[in-house]
Amino acid sequence: MAAVVTHLPAGFAGKPPLPIKRKTRVKRGFRRLPFVAGRSANSAAPCWNVPASGGYFGGYETGEAMAQAFLKFLREEEGGFPAYWLTFIVESFMIRFEQEGGKAMADRVPCSERSETFVAFRGQYCGFLNTVSQWLAASAKHLGASLDRISEQDLVRRANAGLGFDQAAYMASLFDGEE
Repeated sequence: MAAVVTHLPAGFAGKPPLPIKRKTRVKRGFRRLPFVAGRSANSAAPCWNVPASGGYFGGYETGEAMAQAFLKFLREEEGGFPAYWLTFIVESFMIRFEQEGGKAMADRVPCSERSETFVAFRGQYCGFLNTVSQWLAASAKHLGASLDRISEQDLVRRANAGLGFDQAAYMASLFDGEE
């Protein structure tokens, strides 16, 4: 059996109460990822089906490992990259944040008053998002030449156009005269 490569001190790493597992029966696709709930699972956050344990540092390690699993999946997956996969993961993070106590838990000072599961989950999403951010930064730096042609002012204008968009009026215009 190969040694586990981790940033955590080995003497403090034990058996997790609810381990996540590799999905060997699912050959391809997003559902193969170890943090995604199986089809039969009843989960409010199906794209982050990871127990909140191990404290902040264990959670961070878990999040970082799952981010690398996601990046490895993206590298190996054949076909186009559906942009919604990362959206689904972040939506599951938002649901889990609320399930673990949300802003009320995050606002607790001192931090020692936060629940163990909130602290572990916070480590997970920080580890995941920080790792993905490092890869995005490298990608933008080395593959983002097209970004050089866009000014910050153009991006602000575009964002403001989105903020001022009247979706209800737009949707109504799509159905005008259809009867």
